[in-house]
Formats: sequence, C-alpha cells, structure tokens
Amino acid sequence: MQQPLLPFHTDGYRECSGTAPAVFTSYEFIATDICVPFICGACIELLIPLAPSAMPSPPLLLLGAAKERREAAVVPGCRYFGIRFAPGIFYRNNSISPRQLCGRILPLENPEDYSPLLPANLARFESLEKRTSYFSENVLPCFKKYPTPPAVTHILHRILLEEGTLHVTELARELSYSERHINRLFLSSLGLGPKLFCKQVRFQSTLAKLKKTPDRKIASAILQAGYSDQAHFQREFKEFMGITPKQYLKRLKG
Repeated sequence: MQQPLLPFHTDGYRECSGTAPAVFTSYEFIATDICVPFICGACIELLIPLAPSAMPSPPLLLLGAAKERREAAVVPGCRYFGIRFAPGIFYRNNSISPRQLCGRILPLENPEDYSPLLPANLARFESLEKRTSYFSENVLPCFKKYPTPPAVTHILHRILLEEGTLHVTELARELSYSERHINRLFLSSLGLGPKLFCKQVRFQSTLAKLKKTPDRKIASAILQAGYSDQAHFQREFKEFMGITPKQYLKRLKG
C-alpha cells in the first residue's frame, strides 16, 4: 500500500522495496513544510528524522493504521527515512499493539526507547538502498514481531489478491466463520474492520492503475474496480486524498 500524497508535499521522495519486500517498504524525503499528509490505510509506519548535526533532533514518529486522512508534524529541511510495514505486520520493542496504535501518531522522544541503532547510524549512509539494508539486517532483528493470527493473515492475503473486491460473506464461507467473528479478529489485530480494509485496498489498486497509465480514461479503471459509478469513486477519492481525481492526474503529469 502506498502514501500517494507524499511525493507532492516533499522534496526528493523515493521508495525502495528493500531486502524483505513482503515485510516493509522503505522511503525517504526532505520535508518542505511543518507537516506531511498521510491517507488512511492499514499499514503502520515508522518515520525517522536524519537531522543535520546543526539541527535539534526531532522525535521519531510511529504512525498507526488509520481510518481517515491525517497529517504528521515534521521539521522543514530535515531528511526523513520511513518504514512502511505491510498490512498485518508490525515489529516493536514495546508493549503497544496495532489496535492501540490505530488512529494515533506517537512521538518517540527518546530514540533509545525504540532502538539505540536508529537515527545516528542510519544517517551515516549516503543512499536509501544502504539505509534499507542496514535497517533490515541490523535493526529489524532487534525487534519482536507482533503475532498476527493465521486466520487474519489468510484474510489479508485474500483481500489483497482480489484487490479489495472480495466480500466479507465470501471470506466467512471460506473459513466457516461468522462475519461478526471475522470483524472481531480483524479489529483485534489491526484496529480496522475488514470492510474498511477492502475499501482501502480497492482504492489503492485503482490509484496504482491510474498512476501507471495516467492518460487512460478514469471510467474504465472505475468499472474494473467494481465502483457503482463515477460519482461514487469521486466521493471516495476526495475523502481519501483531499483532492479530486482530475487534480491528482494533473499533478502526476506535472
């Protein structure tokens, strides 16, 4: 899952799939304003400031999954290294759970509370790829993986595979669970319900297709994704992104 607004509100935004693409995606940018926007999503993100020595070090930020668009406070001119964990995956060294994190942006004032390895060591590398390798090989093994129930992992995989078009009733039949039980499992593990996650995945899938071929007609992408009509997609787009599909495509084309 992506954060499509970050490239428009930062300088030099880049992403890297890393050495463990099924676990996390890394990215970096230079902040140009006092905050950066994040759309709603099921991913937990870790935002690490790589501040120049002349600057006071801002706090690390831990962003939980979210049901709505929000903004994270950053320091203009500071380079940030980000980790976006895949849906249902979270590594930690404290007792907080994904459900407790949901909807929150948690400042970690003391980097050593999260890991003694983070900002100083990451800042010494010159490239995103080297920082990503260092994080994967030296930092991630210091954390404990939050235990996601196998049933939730299966549900996540099926929803992602079907690009968010799978109904919860189908999942209930597959697993011989009630829809209520699936909802409880999902909320307990992610802090989000499965219907909202389907909605997010369907939107992200449609967005990725528009980004890949920005000259294609929006209507064809909407029909393929199963939206009832163009007005439905436009409402959802504005809700998630804060801009219209036409405004987004215009920005993509420069």
